Amino acid sequence: MNENIYNLIEVAPTKLNSGITKFLTNYGKTRIFNAGQVVVREGQQSCSVFIVLEGEASITKSDSNGNQSVIAMAGRGAVLGEMGVFLNLKRTGSIHAKTSLKVLEVNNQNFLNALINIPDLSFRILKSLSSKLSDVNVRLANLLNNNLVMAVGLFLMEARVDLYDEIADVSLDLRAISQQTQLESFHVKSAILTMKSVGVVRRTRSEGGHRLWVQVDFRRLSALIKRLVAAPIRVDDEGNQATVRKQAS
Repeated sequence: MNENIYNLIEVAPTKLNSGITKFLTNYGKTRIFNAGQVVVREGQQSCSVFIVLEGEASITKSDSNGNQSVIAMAGRGAVLGEMGVFLNLKRTGSIHAKTSLKVLEVNNQNFLNALINIPDLSFRILKSLSSKLSDVNVRLANLLNNNLVMAVGLFLMEARVDLYDEIADVSLDLRAISQQTQLESFHVKSAILTMKSVGVVRRTRSEGGHRLWVQVDFRRLSALIKRLVAAPIRVDDEGNQATVRKQAS
């Protein structure tokens, strides 16, 4: 599985009830951390799963400059790192004790044994995974749409004749765009329609064959491209824009 998808799946901790947690104590060992201590660091091999027994933990992710951001909080009953059991990947985030923290550490093999022996645990883990995968599918669809809009938007910027015209007409050769961007014509049209829904493209008209005439608000197009570069933007079915937080765990 692609590690970026793994990041998305890992971000929201699975929650267990006290009954399951009690059963799990036979499979692991209790560890206590003071507030501020690091439980695991990003990049370490995922060798065990942690269940929060008491206190609160924060999950952080480092950016390309080494700056850390808190991307999730985990309280009592939260399971951290369970995907590492199945995918054998390195930790995609660090876990810190936000308060005095008591956790149950279960190594991967023992956690697998627990999944076999505790049906309710298996059910909850699989249910959580299913929910996370559904969320990932939505995120990936939004990401794909954003990438299409970006590619076609940049092509429109290059096709701009007069740099001083904020609103201008552009005649597009869909076949040429497809060849240059490696996108199918229907993907290009989809991106144009998305930009039309948010007011970047004002009007469109088929000119026959592979040509499409569009009237573009280049001020809005420039602003949209800048926002897409700065942070992914989800454009919903009603044309509303909302920043999507980058998350990982």
